[in-house]
Amino acid sequence: RNGRVLFLSTSDPLQSSMVEGLVRSLSKELASSKGATCNLGVTSSPDSPTSQLADFFLSNRSAFVNGQVVRQQQKLQEPESDICVVTGGARGIGLEIARRLKSGSRCNEVYVVDHPSS
Repeated sequence: RNGRVLFLSTSDPLQSSMVEGLVRSLSKELASSKGATCNLGVTSSPDSPTSQLADFFLSNRSAFVNGQVVRQQQKLQEPESDICVVTGGARGIGLEIARRLKSGSRCNEVYVVDHPSS
């Protein structure tokens, strides 16, 4: 019960595809076990820190995440200007990003761009 299997791999295409197949097969086998998950974290380079991937997959927030491949990309650069534009910022994740940019003093001006919902 509540077991976690986590594979960490580099972005080497051959190695990643082989491990991905193994993870998907194992996650199907574990699906009948209550709370057991199997996931794959792929880093952009061997030197990339894997602690964020491990922290997420081993936390309670990922209890229902099973058979997934998460690719960790290189860290985004910090904005160089004082003006930030957030697309899709009317609600949800975009709204939270806009709030954090403004409250974190990263941007003097935050513009939210969104289209009306249909």
